[in-house]
Amino acid sequence: MHTSSIILSDGQLLFALQQRQAFALRGLQNLVTFRRVMHELVDTAGIRFAFDPETDPRLRDFFLAGGLGAAEGAALGGFIGLAVEALVDVPKFGGVAALLGALIGGLAGVNRVQVGWRVRATLALDQTPEVLVQPL
Repeated sequence: MHTSSIILSDGQLLFALQQRQAFALRGLQNLVTFRRVMHELVDTAGIRFAFDPETDPRLRDFFLAGGLGAAEGAALGGFIGLAVEALVDVPKFGGVAALLGALIGGLAGVNRVQVGWRVRATLALDQTPEVLVQPL
């Protein structure tokens, strides 16, 4: 038995998220679109997506690849601290500045979170990926 899925656009997914609607997605193409929209919202609007513990680990990895948020901010802060060390040529200052920069960068990334969603991604019996997205 073959079932077909409706393919949603970025705009349709954004509209559902803006309306705080729960929705279900089926099929790889919809998951790719959702991942793209999810990363865009995390980066630009500070929206948080929490994965349900029942989420298939392979699908969780698929969604999280490339969206580290706070870790990226911490790495940038640490890099800036090390750059300051190179400019002032004081070894102790550089380590402290790197740690302080990493903390500030990490906090800035975490503080961007404003709205949350719970995501549960599973594989159907026919191994088709499925996602349920609900507002927190």
